[in-house]
Amino acid sequence: MSSRQRSGRFAAFYLLVGTLANVLTYFTKINEPFYGQAGASGAILGLLGFYVYLSRFKRTVIMADDTRLVYIFTAVTAVFTLLGSNVAVFGHLYGFVLGFLFGFVFGNRAVPFTRPFQTGRRTSGGPVFVSGSGQLGRIFFYVIIAFAVLGLFFRYL
Repeated sequence: MSSRQRSGRFAAFYLLVGTLANVLTYFTKINEPFYGQAGASGAILGLLGFYVYLSRFKRTVIMADDTRLVYIFTAVTAVFTLLGSNVAVFGHLYGFVLGFLFGFVFGNRAVPFTRPFQTGRRTSGGPVFVSGSGQLGRIFFYVIIAFAVLGLFFRYL
């Protein structure tokens, strides 16, 4: 499959999930006068839901380190969705659920991502990949948690 076809399928998935999430949110809030929504967060959460599907049911498609990042990002996004102001909670929820459910339809054709810049020692048989200690992932996690705590602290000051 060419990169043009992959880009087209990605764009179609993104637009489909985003549109459906906005439509479902509209019908959920139809009785509220003056309700408006804008943004692409439903589509972005749809992508996140799709990646959660892949990390759960298609484990050969996503690397273990990337799976951990998907789960961390999902947890942080859930916290900010529930605690944020002016956030379309239903849009986020519908986008995530639709992305996850569409994983059952579109996930069958998912192929492993090959990284363009592979690092590692070269031997006569090809590259040997050296796994890191995971220290960078832990630092990233603690930085996100620190920002979340600071955000909550300053929000309620």
